[in-house]
Amino acid sequence: MLQGYFARKVWPDFGSPLSRCSNTSHQFNDPPLRSFLFQDFQLTQSLEEFDRLLGFSMKGKTPYNRIGQVPEVEMLALALHIPISDALANWKKRENLFGFWRAYLEEEAERLFVIHHWDALANILALPIYGLVLFPTHEGFIDSVTISIFWAVWKDKQSLVPPLLADTFHTLHTRHQKKNGMLICCLPLLYNWLISYVFKPNAHISEMSNGEWARTLVYLSSKDIIWYRHKLNVEEIIISCARVPYQQWVSERIKVVKLPFSIEIPLKSTSREPVPISLEEVEELRAMVAKLGKEKEDLQSELYKVATLATKQKKEVREELEAQIQELKEQLRSSETEVVRKR
Repeated sequence: MLQGYFARKVWPDFGSPLSRCSNTSHQFNDPPLRSFLFQDFQLTQSLEEFDRLLGFSMKGKTPYNRIGQVPEVEMLALALHIPISDALANWKKRENLFGFWRAYLEEEAERLFVIHHWDALANILALPIYGLVLFPTHEGFIDSVTISIFWAVWKDKQSLVPPLLADTFHTLHTRHQKKNGMLICCLPLLYNWLISYVFKPNAHISEMSNGEWARTLVYLSSKDIIWYRHKLNVEEIIISCARVPYQQWVSERIKVVKLPFSIEIPLKSTSREPVPISLEEVEELRAMVAKLGKEKEDLQSELYKVATLATKQKKEVREELEAQIQELKEQLRSSETEVVRKR
């Protein structure tokens, strides 16, 4: 089962924010370096970060190494406690891959729920999570590649993190090559990885359009990024390498990759040099500051007096009006009494 931070984030309705962020962020991807390249820094996904977001621990687990090795349908059916004949009948082909349709797995999940077979139910429900959220390919279809990863994680205790990272790199590279198309990977994971650098933990993120996301990412600088996370327990942080200025290298790389920056943004501060002044000028400035401070205090005092007077006058006017209203009410009652008496 999914645990930790990602388990709390994967199920909400990411919808528009996720798709808009992913549609924008891929434009900053630099496939040869497997990183996102911004105006004066790089960001690249790592095993440790994906491990933290998923809430898994890679300790004691081997990396996924069963590429192309799919368990036999009969073996899979026995492990999942589903009838072998049903599994074979529902082992369908979609384009070049075999697999199960989501509807069939949901039917089996309902059957296992009725008979209270909870362990088998958990594994049946895990398959759609693997095939539709973690490693999506076709809508509503869980293919054999995904089942291979599921089997290796479940039976061989291999780590889920390396194939997730590899799948993310692969889809970003494919999108870059084709210059078009959808990002087909675990988008909630990629989204949470990116915003964990840009926004503070538990911050409210307002819904933004494609243009707003683009402006947010274009103007990001190294000063805006949350670089270090204590949860990773990093003993040594590398802040420089060799003698080549890092920002200079990044700016040159931006020109090579032709990232979509609409304007030239200076990488260095353009602050003016300080202008020397004499002691006499300093004293004059101090005297002027003191004079302005005194004028400010006088104005605030005058404002307070005016506000107090206005409040007092308002109270007096209100009391006078209330007295007049009371007098009119008494006159009205007297008139009504006189009319009744004459009748």
